[in-house]
Amino acid sequence: MYIEEMTENAAQFIAKWQYPAPYEDYSFTDCQAEIDDLLAGLHFAVYDKKFSLPCGFLAIGWAAQLYDIDDEIMAIYENESYTDIGFGLRPDLCGKGLGHELVTTAIAYVSELFDDNRVRLTVASDNLRAVTLYKNMGFVTIKKFPASYKGRIQEMEIMVNRLD
Repeated sequence: MYIEEMTENAAQFIAKWQYPAPYEDYSFTDCQAEIDDLLAGLHFAVYDKKFSLPCGFLAIGWAAQLYDIDDEIMAIYENESYTDIGFGLRPDLCGKGLGHELVTTAIAYVSELFDDNRVRLTVASDNLRAVTLYKNMGFVTIKKFPASYKGRIQEMEIMVNRLD
């Protein structure tokens, strides 16, 4: 896999992604605001030589963080010794063993940009497929907390790949 700047075509393609239950909260709504967000500079398209269209996306920095959070969570996000990352895999490719490669590629890309591989991510606790992947890759949970996401309260986890 490799990462490139987000293009208008890639953003329009990603904004159409619809995930099946129980992952429907990660679906896009194909609206201009989402396309604009993907093009705002902190989202990147992920490609694989096997696919002509993006197979995923990477969000960096504040684009990978939650909004409307309390001061305790904000303090975690303000710790700049970690780079926040978030990503998504194309719905038809989920569950096919590509997640590990996507996360590894994202960490390598961020390490080149910021000269370190200390990353932090936020994930819904009930996304067991993702949480299991991250734990198997050496991430540890540093904080669990309830947050409003897509109109409902969910337990979220902030995970890091290195504790120094």
